This record gives sequence, C-alpha cells and structure tokens, in this order.
Amino acid sequence: MTTKLLLLLLAGVCSGALNSIAGGGSFITFPALPFVGVAPISANATNTFASCAGYLNGFYALRKDLYACHAYSTETDHPIHGKVGSRSDAMRR
Repeated sequence: MTTKLLLLLLAGVCSGALNSIAGGGSFITFPALPFVGVAPISANATNTFASCAGYLNGFYALRKDLYACHAYSTETDHPIHGKVGSRSDAMRR
C-alpha cells in the first residue's frame, strides 16, 4: 500500500513538473494509475479531472491576456468572415 502511494506521489510530482514546462503530464499519471490497480475507465476519469485544475489555473493566470484578445472582434478584423460567422450562428439557433 505504501509503495503504491509513493509511486502515485512521484508520478504526480513528475507530471506537475512536466505540465508546467511543456504539458503532457498525463503521459506519466495515466499509466501509473492502472499500474497500481485502478480500473482503466476510472483512471481516465481521474486523470481528466485532475487536469482540470491546471487548465483553470492557466486561465486564471492568463485572464488579462485573454480579455485583451477578446477586445479585438473578428468582425472588425475580418468583416466578411465575421458577418458570415455571425449569420450562420444566428441561422443555427
């Protein structure tokens, strides 16, 4: 039991370090979960849920940059594309 927990802790720390540098930490955590006996579907769900925290933190850290990008409307940058996109969206609803 203790060995499995230490393995998962090591996998989590390595995954977090890899995600903070380049992403792809799931390549470490996902195989570690079935290795210690977690069912594959549960491992997939656990891995996906654990990744959500990183995505939310990334959004929070970059929120000012994202809001600055939102100030540029596609309709002002590309008049034809913006109008076609907005029309097709209105027709779909």
